[in-house]
Amino acid sequence: YHQPQLTARIIFTSNNSLLEVLHMLFKVVFLFTSVILYKFLRNYVACQKMKKFRSDYLRWIKTPDDSLFENRNAIIRLIKAAGVGDSVIPVSQAVNPLQIVSHTTSVIDNFPTTNASLAASMSIKFDEAVGVYRHRYHEAFSPLYWIETIVFLPKFLILYIGLDLEKPAFKLCNVLLTIIWLGVLFIFYLFGNDFYHLVSDFISQLP
Repeated sequence: YHQPQLTARIIFTSNNSLLEVLHMLFKVVFLFTSVILYKFLRNYVACQKMKKFRSDYLRWIKTPDDSLFENRNAIIRLIKAAGVGDSVIPVSQAVNPLQIVSHTTSVIDNFPTTNASLAASMSIKFDEAVGVYRHRYHEAFSPLYWIETIVFLPKFLILYIGLDLEKPAFKLCNVLLTIIWLGVLFIFYLFGNDFYHLVSDFISQLP
């Protein structure tokens, strides 16, 4: 006599669980899609800015004015954010008709300048930055990039906050954190189902 009600209750519970799983998957997909779009748009916009600044700089070298100085700090920030380092090159300057002084100077610190050697080196840095940002926004759609990011997450975090992995202390820190992180991933692989139910319960309580 009570069997139809029991069957309906089981079907309702099953459908409700399915909806919760779908809702959780939607949130996960939405979050991951947002991260991909953010990486793509951030680097695409930076790439377009660098292209425009490069054109402005090439024009400025021929006809110097005050316009480029307004964007000097923004240009330097974009170049450094691309991981393009400064360089020091030798330059010669005529003090008088009979004396020439030679010294080394920073390319970025002297930007913008019409000095031929510094301008040529700076133009290369523009090209390098454009290439870096182009590569980064292409990475947004690369499965291998995201797999590598997850596996070597500590390394990417250390690089993101601007630490130098060539220094022994940070290199050791990277090795230790990577070992710990790989251990966490291995534990997750072994107890993935339990973790899935834990996350599912947590996400289902989110608004």
